[in-house]
Amino acid sequence: MRRLVAVVIGLAAAGLAWGGPVLQVPRSSIQPDELGIVVREGDPVSEAIARHYREARGIPEANVVRLPVPKSGTTVPAADFAALKARLDAELPARVQATLLTWVHPSRVAGACAMSITSAFAFGYDDRRCAVGDRAGPLVSPYFDSDSTRPWDDLQIRPSMMLGAETLAEARVLIDRGVRADGTRPPGDGYLVHTSDRVRSLRWPDFLKAAGTPGVHFELVDHRKGGGDALTNRSGVLFYFTGLPRTPDLATNTYRPGAAGDSLTSSGGVLGSATQQTTALEWLRAGLTGSYGTVEEPFAIAEKFPKVSVLADHYVRGATLIEAYWKSVQHPGQGLFVGEPLARPFADRPKWTTEGDTAVLSTRSLRPGRRYPVLHRDSAAAPWTPASTLTGTAGEVSYRVPLAALGGGEVRLSPVACPDGPRVAALLRSDPAPVAAGRARRLVAQVELMLHAAPTGCGEAGPARYDLVTGPAGDAVRTRGAEGLLLVPGVPVLARVEVNLSADATHTVTVPLEWTRPDTKERGVMGGWRITMAPATTAQPLRIVEPGPSWNLAEARRGRGLRLPAVADVDPDSPIQRVRFLLRGALGGRSVEGIAAAPGFTTELVAPAVPPGLYRLVAQGEDRAGAVVASSSVLVSVP
Repeated sequence: MRRLVAVVIGLAAAGLAWGGPVLQVPRSSIQPDELGIVVREGDPVSEAIARHYREARGIPEANVVRLPVPKSGTTVPAADFAALKARLDAELPARVQATLLTWVHPSRVAGACAMSITSAFAFGYDDRRCAVGDRAGPLVSPYFDSDSTRPWDDLQIRPSMMLGAETLAEARVLIDRGVRADGTRPPGDGYLVHTSDRVRSLRWPDFLKAAGTPGVHFELVDHRKGGGDALTNRSGVLFYFTGLPRTPDLATNTYRPGAAGDSLTSSGGVLGSATQQTTALEWLRAGLTGSYGTVEEPFAIAEKFPKVSVLADHYVRGATLIEAYWKSVQHPGQGLFVGEPLARPFADRPKWTTEGDTAVLSTRSLRPGRRYPVLHRDSAAAPWTPASTLTGTAGEVSYRVPLAALGGGEVRLSPVACPDGPRVAALLRSDPAPVAAGRARRLVAQVELMLHAAPTGCGEAGPARYDLVTGPAGDAVRTRGAEGLLLVPGVPVLARVEVNLSADATHTVTVPLEWTRPDTKERGVMGGWRITMAPATTAQPLRIVEPGPSWNLAEARRGRGLRLPAVADVDPDSPIQRVRFLLRGALGGRSVEGIAAAPGFTTELVAPAVPPGLYRLVAQGEDRAGAVVASSSVLVSVP
């Protein structure tokens, strides 16, 4: 804290010396006083670990929260966990942005499926985040690849990490390893392995991308080209990512303080239970500082595992271990994060200097190719206004900011880059309810597209409008804001969004939307959704479900006569109370009638004799008074 005060005073003195503004250094990570420590109440080992960590990292005592976490078992029931989460949120100081857990068991929260306890403390238990086999993963982490250094303030989540030590001795070794890593910019190699296990090597395309990370030497090990399945007797390992159920020879290597690594496999986060797979704890005991594993079967879905290109990018630009690891996982619901959260081997220490009326900023934290606003304000009570922008470049770079036109006040660099384009999210507002048996599964819902505000200095966005494109023919329904729509299974929809950023700049974004089954509790939330819907004005109040178009009656049950099953689908918002079915000769001839009453709208027409030929099955929807208010028909052939 004394060092930070000295820097600010020095910069203020520099600004006053030449009469220009005070220069504020940009922020590139969370700070030690923003980490909360969660202790298992009444557990002496958890207490001792928390005490050692607090002393090693300078964590305020006020940041320590004690919870009645179960002392036996590997799982917390979701209903019990809700109370723990609520108490933690209530007792943590508002400044806390992330948390550290000081026990190993339990590590899972179980309901309809199992979330890791680190993800559950971050988001709250939500089975949509751990739906086994859900390839798309409906709830994307808003923290994924984010520039945020204040996730609680910005996103209302506190990423959490389990220290991963079962004894105080283990904890001391791991904590001291993380502290030794800080600011060392360690030399060393990263190893990215395509193993003989093809399914578990599905991160290989991202490995190829990660190999180009500036500031780290990555070696690509490809089993298919003669490379081995595992590292053995390597020294100075900084990153190690692979894909095997068991990763052999971990302890034969030496690892740099701050090293991170994991394996894409099913149960690397299953701690304290019988498993034949290498767990995240084994990675830490081998000498790494951080690791990751899933707590139940995630299936081979790359988005549920760390994206190494993202992890390495944030890490080498100055993020802490907890930030880099969390930002690398798109769907972390089942993933357990373990390690020393504040390890920061590539800590960025930005500094300003002045050259005449120019400020020179030296930093390595900016994303290459992204624009960052330089902001100015005349006084602490004034709003920040854009003064200029800087474009990020890889590595340690000096950026020049002209100050002559700014006068006094303060100047700072925004820690958040301008987005490459407008950011739009879709929200399904309604909560669809099940319909009665036999009624149409078409439900009115509200869809709203939301435009995220760009950071200050990135340009103000004008009003957004969007087109909803329905059906394979591409018929469009033009709408603004939120509008009620009639959902129809099988009709794909995309929302085309036109965002006016300025008088001469319009951007078009296509947003996928999704609507889940109406008979489950799932419903749309912020994020990449794809829903099926159609405009209410084109909905059919009545249609025939069975038989289908041009159904051949060769398989119809004969005997005393033809038996023809008939089912109608009725819009629940229509006045139809019953359906009358008729079988008419398409070219004239006799008719066969049958009546089905609500709610089934199902019958079986029986005719003593039906000559071969073409017929039309007609469904007539009648209201309470017996008046026909809708009709539908389909052709059937009798051989």
